[in-house]
Amino acid sequence: MFSSLRAWFGTLFLILILMTSGAAFSSSAQVDYGAARANASRSPADMIRNGRDHYDYLALHNHRGPSGVPLGGIGEGYFDLSPNGHFDRIAINNWHDVQGIIHHVPGTFLAVWRNGHAHLLELAKKPLFGMVPAKTTVYRGLFPIIHLKINRNTALKAWSGLVAHDVKDSSLPVAFIDVTVHNPKATAQAISVAFSWQDVIGRKLRDLAGPDLIGKIGVTSWSLGGMPGGQYGAMPCIQRVRTQAQTLIANHWRGVLQRSKAFVPLKATFQNYNNQIAIVARTVPGQTISTLPSYQVAHGRRAWKSFCTTGEFRADASAAAKPVALYNGAAAASAVAVKMMVAAGASATARFIVCWYAPPLRCGKKSNETRSFLSYDKNRYGRYFQNYFHSLPQILDYAAANGHRILRQSQAWHKPILRSSYPDWLKFKLINSAYTMYTNTILNRQGDFAVMEGGMGGLTGTMDQRLINHEFYLKFFPRLNRRELSLFADNEGKRGEILHFDGNYYIGLDSPDGHTPVPGNWMLDNTGGWLYQLAEYYLQTGDQTYIDRYHKQIIDAVNFLHKQIKSKLQIPQGPDTYDDFWQPPINIYNASTYPVFMRAAAILADAMAEHALAVKWRRWGDQGTHDLIKFLWNGRYFSYGCNADGSKPVNSLMSSAQLAGEFLSRYLGFRDLVPLSMERASLIAQMKTSLSHSPDYYAPKVWNIKGRQAALDLGTKNNHSTCWPFQLEAFTAMPLIQAGYVGDGLNIMKHIQLINLRNGWTWSQNLWTPGERAYVSAPVTWLVTDVLASAALDLPHHTLHVAPLFLARHTKVSLPLYYPRFWAVLRADRSEAMIRLKITGVFSRGKDVMMINRIIADPIGRTSSEAVSFDIPPFMIRAGAIVEFRASKRRTHFTRSGNKLTVWTRRMSDFFNQKLRKSVLPRATTVPFVRVTTGKD
Repeated sequence: MFSSLRAWFGTLFLILILMTSGAAFSSSAQVDYGAARANASRSPADMIRNGRDHYDYLALHNHRGPSGVPLGGIGEGYFDLSPNGHFDRIAINNWHDVQGIIHHVPGTFLAVWRNGHAHLLELAKKPLFGMVPAKTTVYRGLFPIIHLKINRNTALKAWSGLVAHDVKDSSLPVAFIDVTVHNPKATAQAISVAFSWQDVIGRKLRDLAGPDLIGKIGVTSWSLGGMPGGQYGAMPCIQRVRTQAQTLIANHWRGVLQRSKAFVPLKATFQNYNNQIAIVARTVPGQTISTLPSYQVAHGRRAWKSFCTTGEFRADASAAAKPVALYNGAAAASAVAVKMMVAAGASATARFIVCWYAPPLRCGKKSNETRSFLSYDKNRYGRYFQNYFHSLPQILDYAAANGHRILRQSQAWHKPILRSSYPDWLKFKLINSAYTMYTNTILNRQGDFAVMEGGMGGLTGTMDQRLINHEFYLKFFPRLNRRELSLFADNEGKRGEILHFDGNYYIGLDSPDGHTPVPGNWMLDNTGGWLYQLAEYYLQTGDQTYIDRYHKQIIDAVNFLHKQIKSKLQIPQGPDTYDDFWQPPINIYNASTYPVFMRAAAILADAMAEHALAVKWRRWGDQGTHDLIKFLWNGRYFSYGCNADGSKPVNSLMSSAQLAGEFLSRYLGFRDLVPLSMERASLIAQMKTSLSHSPDYYAPKVWNIKGRQAALDLGTKNNHSTCWPFQLEAFTAMPLIQAGYVGDGLNIMKHIQLINLRNGWTWSQNLWTPGERAYVSAPVTWLVTDVLASAALDLPHHTLHVAPLFLARHTKVSLPLYYPRFWAVLRADRSEAMIRLKITGVFSRGKDVMMINRIIADPIGRTSSEAVSFDIPPFMIRAGAIVEFRASKRRTHFTRSGNKLTVWTRRMSDFFNQKLRKSVLPRATTVPFVRVTTGKD
C-alpha cells in the first residue's frame, strides 16, 4: 500500500513535518488503488477500557452477529451462520468485500415443528410466518464447523470442508447442516425440521456496464479503476434474472433445485456465475421429506400454513414433473421439510445439504462469448471443482457419500489445539482466524490461488500483508501457498522488483508467461517479503525446486533492494506497507526489516550454491543492522525514522512496528537482530505510551509521544493514525512474548479479538478502524504456534529449535506444532524435567526422507546467543515417532525403543531456562523507562 503524496515533499517540508509530527507522504507514487479512502475509514466500535473481557468462547450464549462461521469453500464463496442462528453475509455469488455480501435474506432460515407448533431456530425480535423465535442459543463456532444449541431440545451442526493438504475437498461449493431434535416426553412424538433458502441467483453479480467498455478498459486493474465512476461505475450489478424451481429426487437425497439460464457476462471475472442452487435432505428410512419448491417471502405466512399445522408441506404431485416460477421480481424462496417419529427419550437427525453450481464459462474469441483477461483459456476463470465434477447432482452425490468423512478430517487440525494448554480464548481465536480461506480466496480451475485484500476494488495478493498472514496457507495448503508465490515471481517488475499485487477479482490473475493486470505498483517489503517467504518455504519443506526455478528472480530482487539504498546508510528508501501515514526517507519499518530480508536472501543463495553472493548479502544485512542501531536507537526506543543522511531522527513519534525485523528474525530461527536489552527497553516504552493509553490496548500504529495520542497526519485531512491490529499482533504482541512479556503479548492479542467479538465481527475483521470487513490478514494469529513453543524448523540442515513456554501456574504443557510436511505435539513436564516431541502426522513427498539430528533449546525471554544445541542420533520424522529428553546425572547418552529416541542429558534445565517478566500493561504508570546506551544485556 502507498499514498500518492510522497513525491511532493522535499527536505524543506520534512523539517516542518518533524516540528508538527504530521503530514503524509510516500515515494514512487504510481496509481491510487483505493488505499487512501480505506485508510481514512471510520466506523463505530466498542472499544472499552476495562470493558467485558471474558466470554465462554467455546459456548457463546445468546451472542449476536452479523458475522458467524462462514460455510463454503476455498475460492467458492460462502455464507455465515451467525451465533444467534441467523443466516447472514451470503456471498456465494460475489465474495468481494461488502460489494458482494447479501445481508437481507428473510427467506433463509431453519424451523422445527413439534406438539402442533412451529418455532424458528434463531433469535429474532418477532415471529416469522407465524413461527415464534428461539429463546436461547449456545454457539460453538470453530471454523469451518458450527455447533449450535437452540432452546433445550434442538441442536444444529453445520460444516464445510477444510481438509489440510486436500484442495479438492476444501473447495467444494457445499455446506452440510444436521439438525438433531430430542423428544423428552414419555411417548413417541412426531417432529419436523424445515430448511428454507431464499433465491439469490444472480444477486450481487457485477458485469461491465456495456460492451463498448471492452475496448476502453485495457487489460489492467488501473485502467478499470480510472473509468468514469470508478470501478463500480464501470461494473455495476447486473439485473436479476428470472429463476425457476423444481423438486429433486435421487437415491440419497430429495429437495429443491433453483436455477436460471447460464450467465454469459461481457467480462469474465472470478465471481461465481451460479445458475443452480440446491437445498436437499438426505433420505433416511422412517423419515418423510416434503418440499415447497416456490413461495413469495411476502406471502410466507400462507405458504407455511401447512407446515405450521402438520409439520409437512402440502404435496404437489406436479412439482417433481415440471419447473415452477420462482423469482420474477419479488423475493422468493424454496423449502424442504423432514418429518420423523422420535421415540420417547430419544433423538433423531435431519440432514440437509446446500450446494451451488456455476457451469464452465464459454471463453473464446467469438464476439458472442465471454471476454477474458489477456488469455482465452477457460481454465483461468473456471472453478476448481470443475476438474472433478460436471454437474450439480455429481457434487451432491459426492457430498452425500463423503460429508462425515470431510467433517472428521476438517476437525483433525482442530484437535491438537483443543487438547493443548492454550487458554480457551486463544484456541477460539487461532482456529477462527483461518476464516479468510473462504471469505477472501480465489482458486481457479487450473489451481491458481490468490487472496483478496478486502476492499481495494478486488485487488489480490497484497504481498506486503502476505508477510504476516501466509502462515495458515503455508502450514496446511503448501501447494496453494507456493502457487501464489509463483504468480509473483513469474511477473517481476522491470527492475527486478516483486510487485504489490498479483491480480484483481474482476479482471484476472497473473499468468506464468509474465502478463499481469496489476503492473507497476511496488513497495520495498513486497520484494523483501517474497524473499523471506521463499526462504521460509525452503527451510520448512526442504524443497529446493522453487529456489532453482527462480534463481534469476532471487538475484534480481536483492539487486533491486540494494539499488534503493540512496545514501551512506545501508537502508533502502521507498514505500512500504505503512502507506497511509507520513514517513521520513529512512523509516523504522524498512530499517528493521531490510537486514532480515538479507539474511533470508543469503539462505537462498547458499541453497543455489551462490556462496559468494551469500557472503555479500549477509554483509549487507549486518551493515544494515549496524546503521539501524547507530542512527535510529535513541536510548529508550527506536526512532520513527530520520533523514537520508541519518540526521534529524524523529523521536516524537513511535511506530508499533519498530521491532518487526527482530520478530521476523527470531521467528525463522535466525540470531537476534538487536540486543535483547534494546528490545526490552523499546517494548517498555511502547507499553508505557501508546498501548497503555489506548482503550483495549488497540493502539494506533503511529503514536505522538508528547501529545499522548494517535499521531495526526496533516497531509490527509488531519486523519489520526489508526490501529492496524494484525500488524500490532505480529510486530508488537509476538515480540513481547519472545522477550518474556508473555502476559502482555497475550493480553494484546486477546483484546484485539474482544473488540471484534463484542461487535459481532469475529469472522469479518477490518484492518483499519474496527468494522465489518473480511480483511486478508486475520490469519496472522497462526504465528503464535511457533512463538509459544519457541520453535523454528530448518529441514535442509536437519535442525529444530524448540523450548516449551510455561506460564506461571503450569507444570505441564501441550503445544501443537504445524509444519507443511508434518505435524507434532510438544509436551513437557517441568516437575519431571521431561520434554517430548511426538510426530502426529506426516505429509509425504514420495520417498523423500525427513530427519532431525540437532535440536536447539532457545527459551523465551533469552537471547539467541544463550541457545543450547543438542546433537542427537538421526531422528526420522515418521507418524508416531517420538524424541524425548530426560534428565540424567551421566554424560549425554541415547536409547532407542521402537519409534522412540530418548536423549538423557545433564543439561535438561536448558529447555526450561525461560525468563518471564512481570506484566507491564496493568501497571504501566509505575514502571520506569529503561535506558540502554551500550546495547549489552
